[in-house]
Amino acid sequence: MIETIQLSTDVLVIGAGAAGIRAAIEARKSGVDTIVAAKGCLGFAGSTFCSYSPTWGYQAATAIIDHDDSPEEHLKEIMESACGTADPNLADILVHEAAIRLEDLKKIGLDVDYIDGKPVQEIGCFSHRPRCFMVTGKSRIRDKFISALKSSGAQIIESLRITDLLVKDEVCIGAIGYNSTQIYVIWSKSVILATGGAGNLFIHNFNTSDLIGDGQILALKAGAALMNLEFMQIGFGITYPVEKMLFEGRLLQYGPKFKNTYSEEYLDNYLPVNVSKEDCLKDRAYHMPYSIRDCSMYLDIAAQQEVMAGRGTAHHSIYIDFRNIRSRDLVSTPVGARCYEGILAKGCDISRELLEMAPHIHAMNGGVCIDEFGATQILGLYAAGEVAAGPHGADRLGGNMMPATQVFGTRAGLYAAKHALQMKLNRRSVNEFHDNFDILKSWLTAKNKSIGLLKQLIHELRLTYWQHLLTVRTEAELVNTLDAITNAKKILASSRPGLDGSIDELYDLSSMILLGQAITEACRFRKESRGSHYRADFPQKNNRYACPFKIRLENERIKIDLE
Repeated sequence: MIETIQLSTDVLVIGAGAAGIRAAIEARKSGVDTIVAAKGCLGFAGSTFCSYSPTWGYQAATAIIDHDDSPEEHLKEIMESACGTADPNLADILVHEAAIRLEDLKKIGLDVDYIDGKPVQEIGCFSHRPRCFMVTGKSRIRDKFISALKSSGAQIIESLRITDLLVKDEVCIGAIGYNSTQIYVIWSKSVILATGGAGNLFIHNFNTSDLIGDGQILALKAGAALMNLEFMQIGFGITYPVEKMLFEGRLLQYGPKFKNTYSEEYLDNYLPVNVSKEDCLKDRAYHMPYSIRDCSMYLDIAAQQEVMAGRGTAHHSIYIDFRNIRSRDLVSTPVGARCYEGILAKGCDISRELLEMAPHIHAMNGGVCIDEFGATQILGLYAAGEVAAGPHGADRLGGNMMPATQVFGTRAGLYAAKHALQMKLNRRSVNEFHDNFDILKSWLTAKNKSIGLLKQLIHELRLTYWQHLLTVRTEAELVNTLDAITNAKKILASSRPGLDGSIDELYDLSSMILLGQAITEACRFRKESRGSHYRADFPQKNNRYACPFKIRLENERIKIDLE
């Protein structure tokens, strides 16, 4: 028997990472009842606490090391890296409030790293100044955030997947979701999306398995707009003998060899006549993400094209070979030593063994459109963190995502609470949303005798997206992707509860289809190359597109407009 639980609150926060926890804490400071819905186990889902990267970067212009630094310099770098596609108002808020929110982190016991009594500040990717503080130790980060959340008095519900927002007359009044045995209806005066990114749309990613774009889809279906979906952070990751480990680009300064499965060095086959391998390696040593802004782009393009040509490994990867480099040379600098020893700690000595690696999705640069209050176009609906767009663009400064979670998590929590204090709870009959209930009940009550159809479709789409929506995009490949999406839609529409897959697979595939379609259409619409978006059939920038695109769902069709 499936139990239906109805709850009421002032503010519902969907997501329990850095942005969601900060939003919940801020809402509670305003004295409103707050529920936090965590999709997985608290502290063990999402990017904030995952172990694939042991450190956080946090950009804040405090001028501690570089006395000439300022929020204005930080803003200048953001807008340069965004190439015209960031919201200047949101970026301005970010640079002026990042340092304040860093002090809030210190108040919950989460301080930055120090060496010899001085805070560590590095130059983040695409930055020019050392303003990126480092915070090491994911278990420490997890403990401090969870302790602060629990101390706030917010109600926490774990393992609750939200499937739909409840919207009446263009006002968000709550959400519906499920766990293994129960359906939840949560009536709320304000709802905050803090669900993170969508890395698991792709076979290679640095995300936990729960990050598949739930928040972006919830917003899109509710009538809110998305933007900048075509822009992503893509970087090399190790796939074997360890997996989902970020490859430190600064190791490239030692001159490793790139080989396919036939032990052939392939990179020269992809380089223009005026570009050398050494140029590519030198440029990439300064930033992790893929970008067309310099010739390091050919490293990612070549790797993926080799795999797609059938010359990759069984892990859809290529080999990187450091065996021609002495281990003492690899550890001759602090950065090299840290990288080498980090991989060695995972059980791989790169001076003796081949590494397999491939382009991975690290983060989404776009998401739900918000204003300076964290509000979407739907009254009562807010968003913060990686699920939200605005302060980032075509490329994102390394270390800018974490301050975004804290700055806009704080703002979303504050203004969602203010909105809730002005509203009456709009609790409706659940029968008004019977379609949502019918789907949930039929799939939750079905006995799982799956033949694996939905699971296979998910795998095929993830591979398709990785092949056609990553480093090289063309009209032909994007159309092929839409064809694959159309086919998946047809199969999903006729899928049978329990026989073709589980309820989790149903909603995973549903999210993958709609968000994948939105990303693909955004890539088609942007007929140029800019930042992390490379169209091989439109390889140059076009000034007409020096702005973000707004993406909406109208009559079940994706609509895109220039802002």
